[in-house]
Amino acid sequence: MGGAEKIVQILMSHRWAISLVIEDPHQLFLGEGGVALHYLVDKSQLRNGTRARTIGRGMDRNGLEILVCFSPFSFAFLFQVNSATACTKSTSSPVIQNTVLYARGGGGIGRYCTLTQRQEALLGGSLSGSVIGISGRILENLHICTQLQFVRFLKNRRRQRRDSTLFFKDAKFKHVPVRIYQPKVPSAGRRRGIVYFHGGWWVFGSIRTHNNICQYLARESESVVVSVEYRLAPEHTYPAPLNDCLAAASHFLEAAEEYGVDKTRIVVAGDSAGGNLAASVCQALASKSGLVKVRAQILIYPLLQGVDFTLPSYQQNQAVPFSFRAQTVFFCLQYLNGDPSPLEEVLKGSHVPVHLRLHYKRWLSADHIPREFKARGYVPSAPATCKDDVYEAVKSLSTPEFSPLLAEDAVVRLLPETFILTCEYDSLRDDGLLYKKRLEDQGVRVVWCHLAHGFHGIISLFDGFPSGKKGLEDIVTFVKSL
Repeated sequence: MGGAEKIVQILMSHRWAISLVIEDPHQLFLGEGGVALHYLVDKSQLRNGTRARTIGRGMDRNGLEILVCFSPFSFAFLFQVNSATACTKSTSSPVIQNTVLYARGGGGIGRYCTLTQRQEALLGGSLSGSVIGISGRILENLHICTQLQFVRFLKNRRRQRRDSTLFFKDAKFKHVPVRIYQPKVPSAGRRRGIVYFHGGWWVFGSIRTHNNICQYLARESESVVVSVEYRLAPEHTYPAPLNDCLAAASHFLEAAEEYGVDKTRIVVAGDSAGGNLAASVCQALASKSGLVKVRAQILIYPLLQGVDFTLPSYQQNQAVPFSFRAQTVFFCLQYLNGDPSPLEEVLKGSHVPVHLRLHYKRWLSADHIPREFKARGYVPSAPATCKDDVYEAVKSLSTPEFSPLLAEDAVVRLLPETFILTCEYDSLRDDGLLYKKRLEDQGVRVVWCHLAHGFHGIISLFDGFPSGKKGLEDIVTFVKSL
C-alpha cells in the first residue's frame, strides 16, 4: 500500500470531512448571511473548476467517495464527494465543484452547501476542520502523539512579543497558574484590576494564546491584568475549569493590594468559553458573603446557555467561522463530560424536559430577540421530544452553573455593571442579546458593543481587523470609566 492510500485509509477510518466548499470562487460566504470572505481567503488561490491531481481515493462508511488531492493552488485537499457532484470518478483530475473539502489557508473556512447533521458536526470541529487537524489525526494513528496534543502545541507556538512598557510575572493563585501584567509607568494611586479567562471552547487556549489581548488591556487601560491558566477539557471536565477560575478570582480579590490594585475596582472578563466562565464566576461571587464585590464583568461573545441551539443566530450562522453550530455543541459536551456522542440529540433539543423548557422560556426564547436580528432568516422550530437517557447524560447543560443565562432573578439582580460584546456573524450572538435583556430587566447597567461586521474570535485578531480593534478599544474605554 502506497503512502497516499495509507493516508486515505486513516482518514476514512475516522470519517473526517471538512471546512470549505467551492462552487464559485466569487460566492464564498460566511454562512447564509452573504458576507464575502475576501479578507479571510485569497480568492486568487481558489479557481472555479480547479483541477487537482488525485493521489488516493476510497469510500467512507456511508458509501461516499473520499479523495485526497494536490493542486497548484493549495497544499492538499481532502474532500467528500456527494451524489450531486460533477466530479468524474474515471478521471485522475477531478473537477472540484459542489464538493465539501479541506484546504490550507489562514483560517479561510466556510460552507456553501447543505450537509447532514453528522457531516456538519465533522465540518464544524476545529480538530477536524483544517490541515492541522488532519495532520494531528495521522500522528495519533502513528502513536506519536494525540491529535489534541498536536493542535494545542501548534496553537501555543505563536510568537510571544513582550511589551516593554509592562512588567510580567508568572505565579500561582492557590493551585492555579496565572500571568500578571503590570504597567511600568508610575500610578498616583491603586490601579484597576482585570481577571481574564481565555477562550478556546474550554479545550484550547492558554496564557500564551491570549497574551496579545492581555498586554493590550494592561497597557491601554493602565490596569493590572491577571490571565488565568485554568485546566482544560476533556482531561478536566466540568466543573474543574470553573473551580479554577473561581479560585483564582477569589484569591485576587483578597490579595489585590499586594499588586497595587484597588480591590473595589476589580473586573472579571473573558471571551467565548472564557466569557461563560466569567459570567459563572460573577454569579458565584455575587452570592458569596465575606468577599469584596466584583466591580464589573466583561463578556466577549460569551456562550451562556446549553439548552437551545435553534435560536436565530444559530440558524443564520451555523456555518460561519469560528463558531459553527455543531462545533459549539461538540465542545459544550467535551467540557461537560468529555462525551460528544449525544451531539445530534442535543442539537435537536432532545436533552431538555418540557417542564424545564417552559420554566426557562421567560428568559430563553427567540421572542426576546429584537426583530432586526431575525432579518437574515429565521424559521421557528419545535424542539424534539425529550429523551430521558439523553437528559440524564447531559442534565448539567440545563443548570445555571453551566448556563448562567438561566440563573434566577434573585441572582441576576446582584450582578455588577456589565460590558457585553456581540458579533453579527456569530452563532453565540443571541446568548449575549438575551443576557443583556435579563440584566437590564433586573436593573443592572449594561454597556453593549455590537460589531456589525464581526465574527467569533475577532478580538484575538484585533491587529488585522478594524472591527476587532474597535471592540477592544470599547472595552478599554469601559474599563477606564470604572
